[in-house]
Amino acid sequence: MQKKNKVVIHNWLFLLLAILLGLISNNGLTATQQQAKQMTLDEAIALALRYNRTVESAYIGRILEKFNLKVAQDYFYPHLSVSASIFQAHTNRKDTLTTNIGSELSLKIPTGGEFKLDWIQSVIEPWNIPVDGATSNLTLSFSQPLLKGGGVDVNMASQVIAMRQEQTNIQNLKVTLIGTVTDVIHTYRNFLLAKRSLEISRLSVERAQNLLQRNKALLEAGRIAQVDIIQTETSLANQELSYHRNENALNRARINLLKLLDIDRHSLIEPVVELEVKEIYLDAEQLQQIAYDNQPAYLKALLAHENANT
Repeated sequence: MQKKNKVVIHNWLFLLLAILLGLISNNGLTATQQQAKQMTLDEAIALALRYNRTVESAYIGRILEKFNLKVAQDYFYPHLSVSASIFQAHTNRKDTLTTNIGSELSLKIPTGGEFKLDWIQSVIEPWNIPVDGATSNLTLSFSQPLLKGGGVDVNMASQVIAMRQEQTNIQNLKVTLIGTVTDVIHTYRNFLLAKRSLEISRLSVERAQNLLQRNKALLEAGRIAQVDIIQTETSLANQELSYHRNENALNRARINLLKLLDIDRHSLIEPVVELEVKEIYLDAEQLQQIAYDNQPAYLKALLAHENANT
């Protein structure tokens, strides 16, 4: 019975050791052992717009900008304030406690005027004696400046400027998005170019190796001189050096793209591009109008000009 238990324990220990070795071998995979995942340009752009930190910061900034716009728009909304106070006094050998509760409701209007509704409730209580007295005051007032600070244009200026600033903020977000997409496209194209350059270098190395083997065979047959072999070996060495340089360039291009996408720099990706050339007709007047309607720098300049004239 004891021998049987020892066999079972031995089997369990062997199984546990096999599982641990399997986990270590899976976690120990290097970047070169991983399988590269194909990524199209559209997928790269989508990842950048979702995870890029510059874009994420721009969207977080939009939350604060929208809040500032809301604050500016609330200028002509009713505002309510509440106050309370307690005062204790000693007069005529009597201790009194005075409690004041009040509120103020104000409303500004575009002409510069302001409505105010004030309410104050006062209660006076002597110690150990029922309520001695209570007063309540309600006041409605209206003020309208006739010179400085008066007029719709003056009082609506902050609202108009806030709306224009909101449009400027939207254009700034567009600039960030356009810049990010442009950077991704350029980096992706450079990645693709580096991949193709590496492939060309690899083929050049293979051709140089084949040429070296043929020249060695010709040298053994006595058909070429030893100098020709040296030149072929030099050419092969240069091609191998060019291959390693292009390999490093490909790795740098991959890391640059991963930085824009804000994903793990050890990830292996492979660019995939389906080239489709379409014939297009460029209309200068139409392109100019599109630029006037959508170019953020031009639209921001118009908003700045309007603010200057306000």
